[in-house]
Amino acid sequence: MTSLDGVQYLAMLQSINLDTVRGISSVKELALSTALKRVNLNNLGAIDTLKPLRALPEVEMLNFVESTNITDGDIAVLAEFPMLKICGFMNRRHYNMTREELSRQLAIRG
Repeated sequence: MTSLDGVQYLAMLQSINLDTVRGISSVKELALSTALKRVNLNNLGAIDTLKPLRALPEVEMLNFVESTNITDGDIAVLAEFPMLKICGFMNRRHYNMTREELSRQLAIRG
């Protein structure tokens, strides 16, 4: 599997769990699955950016752990997700926010 092509047609998809699926470098196809609430992108390797996921207003939980590495380093974008309550990821040097910093922001927001 090298892309999520086709997922964009699953408008009512509420949960996606990708674990150890090498070859996926973009999550842009998820942007049209606006009913998504739970997203797990674990052990995928390099993902270019999480920015397309801003189009998902219902996401409550997002995890990208183990080898998943967000290449552009923009983790702060996750603070813009209106419903996000739980986010798990590995802290990396090039990320613009730590897991702890994001957790604090999400807690303040309530």
